[in-house]
This record gives sequence, structure tokens and C-alpha cells, in this order.
Amino acid sequence: MQIQEILAGRNLTKMVQEVKSGLPLVVPEAALTPTDSMSGNTFEYTKVDGNRSLARIIARGSPAHRVGQQGISLQKATMLDSAESQEFKGTSLLNLVNIDAPEQKQKMGEQEILRQTLWFKKRQVNLLQASVQHMMLNFAIHVDEKGEVLPSDSGAMVSVDAGIPAGQLTQLDILGGGSIIGNSWGTAGTDIVTNISDIILQMMKLGGWLMTEAYYGKNIPGYIFGNDTAKEWINRNQTLSAQAFARNQVPEGFQALNWHDASKGFYLDASDTVQQFIGDDDVVFTPAISDDWWRMAYGSNPVPMGAMSRGTDANDMLAQIEEVVGPYSYAELLTNPVRIEQYAGVTWLPMIVATKAVCRGDMTP
Repeated sequence: MQIQEILAGRNLTKMVQEVKSGLPLVVPEAALTPTDSMSGNTFEYTKVDGNRSLARIIARGSPAHRVGQQGISLQKATMLDSAESQEFKGTSLLNLVNIDAPEQKQKMGEQEILRQTLWFKKRQVNLLQASVQHMMLNFAIHVDEKGEVLPSDSGAMVSVDAGIPAGQLTQLDILGGGSIIGNSWGTAGTDIVTNISDIILQMMKLGGWLMTEAYYGKNIPGYIFGNDTAKEWINRNQTLSAQAFARNQVPEGFQALNWHDASKGFYLDASDTVQQFIGDDDVVFTPAISDDWWRMAYGSNPVPMGAMSRGTDANDMLAQIEEVVGPYSYAELLTNPVRIEQYAGVTWLPMIVATKAVCRGDMTP
């Protein structure tokens, strides 16, 4: 492969868009599927509360009742941007550009650049996956002044918050009539089964959303297996008890929920400290992934799709620029010293657009 092909933005962009592996993913892959493609970096979306109202009954032949849209509002949000660069130089570059070099050396140079490109892009993939998991499990994304993702809002310069009402957090006073989580799940006598049933029922009453997914921290299986009521439910069901014994995880179908072990989700922050996406005693309840309440938006950037280098005619450079939605990459040849500079970036935003569709409980008040 010639250097012009390696440098071509169309090839580099295709390569980085195909890189999928990254951090441990504890939410469904569907959460990463793009739902909206926007030009620029502004995400326009419809915020919804859910709909529990009924249409009216009329006498046959009577005029139709005109109704307005309720619990719906148009919102605008500025998407997040990321852009980084790396350079290729030294032996790898010489092997690639030297047409007189043996074929084996040329291939070595090509493979090394491809390897570095894949490593480089995984940083962007990790960022996308971390942001999605932060939004889904913490209902917010926090960034410091250096552009580093933070585990909480402490030290945040920029925050993207879904605006989930306080009653749907911590002890879960969902309908305003009192907290559901009044006693710790760490106490064997706490009625965990009733707690879960109440959460599902009250979330249904609040916004009409059926909770089907539960994302839990590392202490939750121990609380459930040691609970007087919950363990009886599991032990009496052969399928649930077999799952619990085999995996030491909350079994699928317990209380009609799909349970996801979110304790295995993590990333390294700027100081190489492991950060988790969910608290050890937390459970996040959501409906199944759908664009009714969850969105993954990508914005666009101008990208030179050919191989740009110093001395290229301005008209030629402009003719190569295209609008690319989602992840992109391109490169240019620089001098003093001679090197290839590669750029990669993305404009995106994960967002919960239905604030009454999710809740997160701290099960040890």
C-alpha cells in the first residue's frame, strides 16, 4: 500500500469507524447505536415525560376533540467534542515511504502504522463507551478543564446532566408519598421483593414506562441471596436457583427483570486510577433500550478525505473536504522534522430524553 493510500482520510476514517472493541461494556450494545445524525455540534431532540392519558369517547357523529401535545418539549444541547493527534516517524515511516526498500520492510512499516492507528482509535472508542455508561448509570457526564472524564461532578468544568428528578434517586420517593428504600437491603429481614415490585409499579404510574432492566453494583447479589424473602423466591424456582448457583449473579428473570452486573464496568482516569460507573450498593432501573427514551447522537466535522501535505494547492485541498458524521480520522505530511501527523476525533452526545423513564436507588440508606 502506498503512502498516499495510508494518508487518505477516507481510508483512515473507515478504519477508525470499524474499531468496536474497547472498555468492558455493562450496558446493552444497543445503547451505542446511533439514533440521530446532526450537521454540526447541536443536538435537537424532543424531551418527553411519557403518556398515561386516554383519548376521549364521543357520541357518533360528534366533532372530534382537539388535543395538544402534553409533556413534550423541544430541547437543544451542545454535543461533546474530542480530537487528538499522534505522529509517525523514524523507521516505520522510512520503511513505508522508501520505494526501494525490500517488500518485507515496507509491509513492516505499513503494519506498524496500522497497529498504532488501531491503538490510537481505541482511545476514542473507550471515550464513547465511558460516556454512554456514565449517562445511563449516573444520568450525567462530567468533564474537567483538561477534558478528562470525571467520576462525579467534583472538579467539573462541563457537565451534561439528564435532569432526573430527585425523587427518582437514592431512596426513591418516586410518587412523593414516601421513600421505597426505607430499610437497608443489607438487613436480611428487609422485604426486597416488595421494594422491587413497588419500584416497578410506581415508575409505571409516574410516566407509563415499564422497568425491564436492572443494573447493579457488586454488593447487590449478596444482599439478595442473603435476604429472607428474596432467597425463598429464588430457591423455589429451579431456573433462577440454577443461574444463581452457577454464576453468583442475580439471576435473569428475578422479579421479571433482566439483571446486568454493572460492577465490572470501569475505566482508568488521568491518574491511572480505576473508576467504576456504579456504586457498590446501587441499582439502576430502566426500560429496554429504545429511542423513545434513549438517544445516541452524532455530529459532523469537515474532514479532508484525500492525503493532504504541505504545498498542496488550496483549491485541491478544499475539493477534498467532506462533511463526516461520527468518528473521523485524517493525516498530513509535515516537515522539520519529516513526519506524518494523524488526527482522530468525534462529535457526539448520549442523552436520556425521557426523565421519568429511569431511576437509581441506593439500597443501603
